[in-house]
Amino acid sequence: MSCDCPEASDDPADSLAYRWLRVLKVALGTLVSLLTALRLLGVL
Repeated sequence: MSCDCPEASDDPADSLAYRWLRVLKVALGTLVSLLTALRLLGVL
């Protein structure tokens, strides 16, 4: 696990929140792209 910020290792709660935020952002992006693809397929 590589992290550029040194203060992330000092605060485990902050590191955990950052990891969850990254996972949530990736999941949201995947969901949006899936919905967009479904809408395009529905239109076509």
